[in-house]
Amino acid sequence: LEDILLSGRAHLLVHKSSNNIKTKAFLNVLDTYKEKIERFLEAICTGDTKTVEELISYRRIIDAKHPSTMASTIHLATIHEQAEILKLLLKQRNAPIDHRDLDGRTALHYAAAIAGIPGADQECYDLLIEAGAKEHITDSEGYTPDHYKRNPELMDMLQVKGSNKYPRRLVDEIDKLIEERNLPELQRIVLSGDYWRLENRIFPQSSRDLERTLSNLLTRMMGIHQAIRDDDLTALKQLVDDERLASACDDLGRTPLHIAVLLNRKDICEYLLMVFPRIVDRPDKEGRTALHYASVIPDSDVRKSLTTLLINAGANKHLTDSKGHSPSSYSRDNRQAQSLYRAVRTKTLDMIDEDEENIDTDVEERILNLNFESTSFNELENIQIEGKSDQIWRNRLNSAIIAVEENDIRKLKNLVNTELILSRDSRGLSLLHIAVCKERHEIVEYLATEFPNSVDITDEVGRSPVHYAATQQNAIYDTLVEFGADPTRPDNDGWTAARYRSYPDRFVRPVSQLTHISPPIISRLSLDENIFDPGAPSEEDVERWLAEGDVQKLEQVMLDGRVHLLIDKKTVNLASDEFLRGVPQYQAKIDAIHKAVEDGDVRRVKSLIDRPQLATARDRYGMTPLHKALLHGQTNTVRYLLAKYPSCVNAADHAGRTALHYAAADSNGEHMIKVLQKAGGDAFIEDKTKQKRIFFKIGPPTVYLYGLDGVFRRQSDCWQIARAFRAMFLCY
Repeated sequence: LEDILLSGRAHLLVHKSSNNIKTKAFLNVLDTYKEKIERFLEAICTGDTKTVEELISYRRIIDAKHPSTMASTIHLATIHEQAEILKLLLKQRNAPIDHRDLDGRTALHYAAAIAGIPGADQECYDLLIEAGAKEHITDSEGYTPDHYKRNPELMDMLQVKGSNKYPRRLVDEIDKLIEERNLPELQRIVLSGDYWRLENRIFPQSSRDLERTLSNLLTRMMGIHQAIRDDDLTALKQLVDDERLASACDDLGRTPLHIAVLLNRKDICEYLLMVFPRIVDRPDKEGRTALHYASVIPDSDVRKSLTTLLINAGANKHLTDSKGHSPSSYSRDNRQAQSLYRAVRTKTLDMIDEDEENIDTDVEERILNLNFESTSFNELENIQIEGKSDQIWRNRLNSAIIAVEENDIRKLKNLVNTELILSRDSRGLSLLHIAVCKERHEIVEYLATEFPNSVDITDEVGRSPVHYAATQQNAIYDTLVEFGADPTRPDNDGWTAARYRSYPDRFVRPVSQLTHISPPIISRLSLDENIFDPGAPSEEDVERWLAEGDVQKLEQVMLDGRVHLLIDKKTVNLASDEFLRGVPQYQAKIDAIHKAVEDGDVRRVKSLIDRPQLATARDRYGMTPLHKALLHGQTNTVRYLLAKYPSCVNAADHAGRTALHYAAADSNGEHMIKVLQKAGGDAFIEDKTKQKRIFFKIGPPTVYLYGLDGVFRRQSDCWQIARAFRAMFLCY
């Protein structure tokens, strides 16, 4: 009964009675005991040393826990960095120093995360270590305190401190919605572009699933806007599956249609208007519709094309914005139109790309307003004096990139020079790289002609533009070689452009950002085209399923990475025929998932995997996204997949190998092995070549391997076996 009270569940004992003498005595002091626990926990969180000293010896009060998180008194003192109170608690006999909360963490996990922050006070960490706190306990995610000390960003301390406040007080309407689990209203807030209202909110344990749901919704919205920026209609179709998402707003109230018009993505505009016609007159927060945006585009041909499209789709020409202007009034006033276009174009599109470098819009507008016919540039001097001259350069590079994306060679010629051509964006790509990736042949030819020294400029993984051109079905590769690009220069993986030309499907694009992980196990698969796939269905099976209209089995063929079995197939069965027509789009989505995994783009992975079956969608080698994440060293993606889709942990490739087989082949895979086993990875699954099942036991300072033959091997032997094992199915 006392344990129930100490864990914050006193309500279970209210109005209870008993004839047992001891129970009756306990129930008589229940209210007093409960009141003292509440005062004690609040005093720890707020740093009230006097109250803590007063109550610390009362019965078993030191064993009290936070009712939402099950954090102990030691946890609370540590999380709220109350070192003096922690000293008092640690002096008590039987202080719960190694107690675990609902996330499986001890106080030392939190102390380590705080101590790992540069410049933070690590007194609580030192106190716990001196008191004998165990350093090798793993939490529910498989992390020890040392992991958090070395990588404090693994833990969101703001959420931790908020969840462990006592007592928890509701601050405003949003907190109330979270507490009441009002998901529809919270989703409406996100979809209307007011997602900033949910930033830094504390989601208690009972509502933590809502945080993930809302985060996934926001991630999907960002993916939609990013797809528009990338002019990726295929990805957009996968992400926008209802009108709610088709009208999802950014923080300025702009829908996907607004953004598509602003960036001149006509194909995307046509698709949105055809499938979701009611979004045509949705206004932004200034009351402007997509037609307002189209009416102020400077290029007359583009303006006419988009306004005609919108009007034909039913756009209302007479709607006015917050300033009382209709689209036609902007069309008549050129100066006003330019001002509006500049405003909507230069404002940061946070929903489009959260990783994009921020441009000071004030500086950008001042530059755009310069009179270049004048010989006086006082404004530029002022920008220099204010220490913002770097913004000029960043604005110039971003403008050049936009010119490449929009295939505006005239604008590009006015921007590019010998310095800018050697500059790189946040991904390490030069203008020539971007022109190749966007297949802008005329721009590639211009840059190669005017800046011949740039043809072999490399990105962060040692690839020159000709490496990227090698994988494309166009003449850009030949053009670059003609202008002096070296197709025999290897990238960091040892592959030349000429070799990629022969094996274009082996090209793996560089990750979008640096990750703090050990090098990936392998950079690409074996060149052996005779793929080992003993479990593939026969030609007769596929023909029978087509004839019978067994769409479920045909879909499984797709999900198993065997789409080649469906290529060029024909059938008179209507259900099968309809399925075959959708195969290219279905396969494009699977390919997009695998590419996002390879790139470590967890945001895109979350957006694309919108049903559990896709979490195990395989490539042609039978690798699931989890296999692929391990191969490319994308640990954040591994963690996401295991948390969201735990059933994928034992999914096997065509050779019967699970993710645990792959991790075992990595000489630096000890941690991943532990993470996979923690998630339910079965170390005794045999592959289809009848390799003996293996089991790794990891413990300092030696790693041991047990085989079914009973042989006990030390680490030095273990990695020799691992290397031999890896050689069976991977290429160095």
